Amino acid sequence: MQGLREKELNFTGFHVHLGSGIDSIKPYTKALSLLERAALYVHTRDFRCTTFNIGGGFGSSSAPLLKPLQLFSSLFMPGDRSAGRTSKPDFLPRLAGGLSDLLARLNRQGVHIETIIVEPGRRLSGSAQMTIITVHDIIERSSGRKCLICDGGAMSLSPMLLTEYHRLLPLVRRGKELYRYSVFGNLPSSLDKVSPSVRMPELRIGDQIAILDTGAYFISYANNFNGPRPAIVTIDGSQARLSRKREEFSDLIRNDILPTQDDP
Repeated sequence: MQGLREKELNFTGFHVHLGSGIDSIKPYTKALSLLERAALYVHTRDFRCTTFNIGGGFGSSSAPLLKPLQLFSSLFMPGDRSAGRTSKPDFLPRLAGGLSDLLARLNRQGVHIETIIVEPGRRLSGSAQMTIITVHDIIERSSGRKCLICDGGAMSLSPMLLTEYHRLLPLVRRGKELYRYSVFGNLPSSLDKVSPSVRMPELRIGDQIAILDTGAYFISYANNFNGPRPAIVTIDGSQARLSRKREEFSDLIRNDILPTQDDP
């Protein structure tokens, strides 16, 4: 507490951030209890606590995180990844109720929280974006399963592909019969994987696949390690607008400074 009395500091409140992809009320219940004790503690020492930032980390019901065992099996075993998908009831109304009760208790004890900051970006934006990849090659394993080699994978789109369940939909549907595919990016790495096992209609080279619910971290995590990054298109109703141009190979070396003969 001594550091809070430094005149360079302007203490206003507390911030907690619990992680990412949380789908249970329990961690937030513990956090609210901790915030309550912290606010009362500083109040007894004549500090004015007016702000709570309860962070984010709210899981997306459409792209839930895989549990450790589910993740292990999806990476190293041939089962259908959709089997690891979990669905839980929305806990946000309960969280709002718990926060309201907390503020009322603090107010009765003279602690008046004026500002509540929440970071719900992942939950709001996750389902607002899809990523489209193109099949560049199809390899059939001895087991009969076909592997789709695409122009985007977990190491170029986002490592979240490895830890979340994302639905895949082909943009062209041929017949009703479904086939089992493994979907990879174009790097020679077993981690460059979109899905180890997914059932889709017949796919051919040049076909495109939509990866749903990629609006959280995919753009910010994307890199150009295996080639130029794709364009971004914003769709509003029936209107489509280019928001970011497709990168060219020249963009990858645009900022590089090559040595000249005059350099020592």
